[in-house]
Amino acid sequence: MQRRTAALAAVLGLLVVVPQVSASVLQGPPARVRTEPLSAISRSASTAPDAAFPVRGRHDFGTAVNGFGGGRGHQGQDIFASCGTRVVAARAGTVVEAETGGNEGNYVVMKAADGPHQAYLHLLRPGSVRKGDRVAAGEGIGKVGDSGNADGCHLHFELWTAPGRFTGSLMNPRAALKRWASEG
Repeated sequence: MQRRTAALAAVLGLLVVVPQVSASVLQGPPARVRTEPLSAISRSASTAPDAAFPVRGRHDFGTAVNGFGGGRGHQGQDIFASCGTRVVAARAGTVVEAETGGNEGNYVVMKAADGPHQAYLHLLRPGSVRKGDRVAAGEGIGKVGDSGNADGCHLHFELWTAPGRFTGSLMNPRAALKRWASEG
């Protein structure tokens, strides 16, 4: 019986878990056999993504002026999307700033475990996270907006090397953003 069950399970792609029983338990009805698709087991063993594209919806990178440098000392990459489009953390980390102010409007700055900072500017409303919150990659932190000195709805995204925003060095985020967009 066990060989036939194992062969059938292999053909159907199932993992069969047969509980072990002692001789004293064999007096009642047979024990229930639990089956699960193998795909469910591999899904449950997977981990959260290492990175995620920060805008969850239709988007556009705009023109050269919206990119890093952009002929005007632009310190990040603008990602245009409809106001209210969900913004998620590009990398897991800890929120170090969740503020409203000046040209940045509503913004969130996060520090990744390995030190670099990510900044998300011009959010529709103050971020849905607070200073000290730990956030997973792909977890919601706000919505695309046009707060602060913004022309139209977009997310202004920045990457900074450790030790962080304004104390580290700016990195051009375009390559990372394109990679995350293709992975997601």
